[in-house]
Amino acid sequence: MPVNGREVVQRFDRLKRGRSQHDERWERMAKYIAPSRVGVTYKNAEGERQTREVYDSTTLMAAELMAHFVAGHVISPGQQWHGLTMRVGLDIADPIQEWLEECRDITLKNAAASPFYAEGAECLIDWGGFGTGMLLAEEAPQAINRTQRGFRGFHFVAEKTGRFLIEDGADGSVDTVFREFEMSARVIRMRWPDATLPESIAKSLLGESEKLFKIVQGVYPRPKVEQASYRANGMPYVSCWVEYESKELLYESGYRVFPAAVPRYHRTPGEVYGRGRGDLAFPDTWTLNTAKRMGLEDWALKVRPPVLHAHDSVIGTLKLTPGGPTSVNTHGRPIRDVVVPFETGSHPEVSQIKEEELRKSIREIFYVDHILALLEVHKSEQTAFEFARKLELLFKLLGPVYGRLEHEFLNHIVEIMFDKQ
Repeated sequence: MPVNGREVVQRFDRLKRGRSQHDERWERMAKYIAPSRVGVTYKNAEGERQTREVYDSTTLMAAELMAHFVAGHVISPGQQWHGLTMRVGLDIADPIQEWLEECRDITLKNAAASPFYAEGAECLIDWGGFGTGMLLAEEAPQAINRTQRGFRGFHFVAEKTGRFLIEDGADGSVDTVFREFEMSARVIRMRWPDATLPESIAKSLLGESEKLFKIVQGVYPRPKVEQASYRANGMPYVSCWVEYESKELLYESGYRVFPAAVPRYHRTPGEVYGRGRGDLAFPDTWTLNTAKRMGLEDWALKVRPPVLHAHDSVIGTLKLTPGGPTSVNTHGRPIRDVVVPFETGSHPEVSQIKEEELRKSIREIFYVDHILALLEVHKSEQTAFEFARKLELLFKLLGPVYGRLEHEFLNHIVEIMFDKQ
């Protein structure tokens, strides 16, 4: 059954409306937890400063530390972090076991030669901070597909929170992903040289216009597989690209295995998108930033207090910069009575006490002290037993979510890699 561009756009719009309830929450959190994710509900200007509302970096560093620690233990490039075996209950002959081990080694080698580990860590920042991450094994452009056959290496990309739409299948696992892009007519033609272009894109191409067109990609289960094959209509998952305005199909391909791993930290009943540690940390993070901003204002008032002076005593403008000269007419009075600082009663040290309480709470939410304790073991003379005990304690705390991470992320990533090779 051919892909209907109009139905693809309608489904995209429906999923985007469903996600809108999360967009504002993510935007609010991103400012303080992962500023590079700011721009969920609007498009950032290139080069725009992303930390302009951040007065304290505790949450930024805590979220990144937790994500990198988890990544270092579940997908470490220095370890054999996965294995391959037959289904439970089947005896494995030695040649088969050797072949599985060889496949594992090749997979690990190809992963190390790709951006997999860097993109995987980015995915886990979204997983831990916002509750939902996505690591997608992208397909090569049509032009490359025509000239290069066979395995061309892994091409994983971690999509940022708010840049993708998902939908669950019947078993509760994500089996549908939609993304949107802006492309010029020139890029569209280069990416899909065989595509029949909509009239608007064709005209833009002839006029060498740099106008950007909205392109929607959908990946979802194929309603009906005609006959299993390597042709697009013979693969279980559709991958289609549609021009949004004209609703015309640009390109269709397929996957044998769903190409996206979408781990969710914690799921609330009735919600497709997960919720992460950032949701718990946000109240303290917002309060800490507010307290820090007010504390800086208090320090400024303490160091450079407002100045009181008689309305006819200052000649010209009162200079408040360091070393700035100001001419005054004392009218025969002592200078200290002409221009005097105004004491506001600010006490910045009070806000500092509250700030430390909030930082401690944020570190607890992201398990920072547990992680740092493990890192200290390597620097000290503590035994391997002590390290194992502390690691066990941390993974007991992470236990409920680690099981979901293994199912939705690790197992599926290995399945994707094995299929692509």
